[in-house]
Amino acid sequence: MDNTDLNEETLKDAIARAREAASIADAKEPRAESAYYDWDAGKITINLKHGTSFSFPPEIAQGLAGASPKS
Repeated sequence: MDNTDLNEETLKDAIARAREAASIADAKEPRAESAYYDWDAGKITINLKHGTSFSFPPEIAQGLAGASPKS
């Protein structure tokens, strides 16, 4: 990758555009606020920033099949 046009001005512009894109995405897309394992329900619960929560059994999540709550 050739970065001959990369200088302080273009870098600052790229950072500003990235921050704006992140701000827009943060306002429009669901974003996790917290996640935890609910021992009583035996499920992983994820709370989203806009107030919605969802839970699912760990065995349906990629990479968690066969995992124990302590691992």
